[in-house]
Amino acid sequence: MKIHVVIGYPASGKSTYVARHMTSHDLVYDYDLLTSSLDGSMLNVLNTNDVEANSRTIHKHNIDVNDYVQMIYEMILRKIKSEKTFENVWLIMTKPDDRLTTLLTSYDVDWLMLGTSKEECINRLHKQQRDTTNSYSLMNEVDRLINDLDLKVKLIKQN
Repeated sequence: MKIHVVIGYPASGKSTYVARHMTSHDLVYDYDLLTSSLDGSMLNVLNTNDVEANSRTIHKHNIDVNDYVQMIYEMILRKIKSEKTFENVWLIMTKPDDRLTTLLTSYDVDWLMLGTSKEECINRLHKQQRDTTNSYSLMNEVDRLINDLDLKVKLIKQN
């Protein structure tokens, strides 16, 4: 089993990248999609074809469900240790999680980051009418964590 941790700036294309590379027998954890499923906003996405409105809905986080999303994440991390069923596990998140570096030390972990520039991500966020108030500080935090955790991240170029 291969574990792929896909990290990167908001609107860098993390979920799109995974959707293009996953197989039919993979496990995918996506914080944004799980949050929108748990707070019910995914139901609106399923009932409209407005791509930009759907993107805003999926990425609008209801902080009240965060504890549940984190519990599911922690359960997945514990279960991965004994997993033999899936070909690949994809963990999609904005910031790297230092728990992964310790929990998965004996596994074949691929740290991937989309090579989308900060400026392009900001342009995409504006186009999707998403809040960009804290975007640059979040992006800088992503860069700092990658450096602090000394991660060997593969930079992925996308079209």
